[in-house]
Amino acid sequence: MFLNKPFPFTKLYKIHLIIAGIGGCILAFILIFLQPFETVYFQHQFKNLLLFGYSIFVFIGYLIFHFLENLYFKKYNSWNWGNEIAFRLGSGFFGILMGYFYHTHVFSSGSYSIYTLLLFIFYICLPILPLVEAPILLLRYIMIKELGGKEVVPNSNILEEKTLVSFTDYSGKEELVVPQNALIYVSSLDNYVQFYYLDDDKKTHKKIIELYT
Repeated sequence: MFLNKPFPFTKLYKIHLIIAGIGGCILAFILIFLQPFETVYFQHQFKNLLLFGYSIFVFIGYLIFHFLENLYFKKYNSWNWGNEIAFRLGSGFFGILMGYFYHTHVFSSGSYSIYTLLLFIFYICLPILPLVEAPILLLRYIMIKELGGKEVVPNSNILEEKTLVSFTDYSGKEELVVPQNALIYVSSLDNYVQFYYLDDDKKTHKKIIELYT
């Protein structure tokens, strides 16, 4: 299934700061230079600055949900297209909610209600949301993959859920027991066998076992 396919993931904030900034700039460009929704008729001394305020919520919302992404990844050690789409929608909804309060307070000076929120979502946010989130999704896939990200197959690195394998020396006194998928490399040298494997902290270890004399 498509949603279960791995999606590149990285915890590096420097990459996500760039993506969040680009997302905010895309929204700023749309609002300030294209001026949709009759914003061209809005007159104010600091009009462009006020319109740029919406972009701040895109920036903040992205970073908040990146923090939540890190928590999810730390717990489940997996990231796929389903996770990506769900968290992007969450980030977008957060931006919409904050934008609604900002819009109502600064531009409309009206009252807060479910009705005005729905109007704001359907007539303002839904037409713009794909124009902002689609480039962010594309940037995340390209930049994360090219600048330090990795594709993680769900549960592929959860060692404790894998079958354990054991190796015992000729005397039966020395034994190596590791999850099967923790083994990296095995080589033989005369009557010895070298094992390279990962521990629970993903650190590489080497162990030599004498199989016979």
